[in-house]
Amino acid sequence: MAALFILIAVMYLFVLDYFIAKWFSEAAWDKGYKSRKYYWICFWLGLIGYLLVIALPDRGSSPDTFGELPEL
Repeated sequence: MAALFILIAVMYLFVLDYFIAKWFSEAAWDKGYKSRKYYWICFWLGLIGYLLVIALPDRGSSPDTFGELPEL
């Protein structure tokens, strides 16, 4: 019975990690990094991968609009 509980818990963690890694991969994509490697880094490294994506600089902003507020 304990083995079944452990198996279900591990499967749950893999599914949860899949969705979190997908979310951080989309964040890297929005920052201008168009590669699937950020998904796999987040999936296999967990918290370290998430912090790596958070620390990525934004490639999408142009230098002439840096620091300006968007029009409402």
